[in-house]
Amino acid sequence: MSTPEYAQGGGRPPQAGPAQPAPQGVPQAGVSYPMGPQQQVPEKISRLSFIFAIIGLGVLVLSLLYCAYIVFTAVHSDHPEGGGFVWIIPFVVYMCVLPPINLAGLILGFLKVGPSVSGRQRMWSLLGIGLNILPWVIAAVLLVWIRTSVFPGAAGALLALG
Repeated sequence: MSTPEYAQGGGRPPQAGPAQPAPQGVPQAGVSYPMGPQQQVPEKISRLSFIFAIIGLGVLVLSLLYCAYIVFTAVHSDHPEGGGFVWIIPFVVYMCVLPPINLAGLILGFLKVGPSVSGRQRMWSLLGIGLNILPWVIAAVLLVWIRTSVFPGAAGALLALG
């Protein structure tokens, strides 16, 4: 019985020619091929939470300035009954307009606070979170101040409502 030629030569079949290196375009495992100069990718900072906070504070300030304008014109006019329902404007702003704006800002801010974000991103997110909470802190402070104030009209109105 005869054995094949490659069994006598160490157990390997003969190669068809000299060993060919892998083509240049195909990367091999564990070997890095620089495709060009390595550049630092600029970090994309999301400031959406901060932007929503500024929008919310702007809406709040504009509504309060409009209330002040209504009260001022009612006091200085011959028919002051136009300023009677001025309290409804901040109520509508606080109950209908600000919650969606501030909630969107809070959610976007909390998404970018984790340990995998950079210090700059965390700073912008925390600033946005703080500014989105600020209108509600102001409202709570104003309600406590009105509740404990010596103004009989304001305290009487709050006692009648609640």
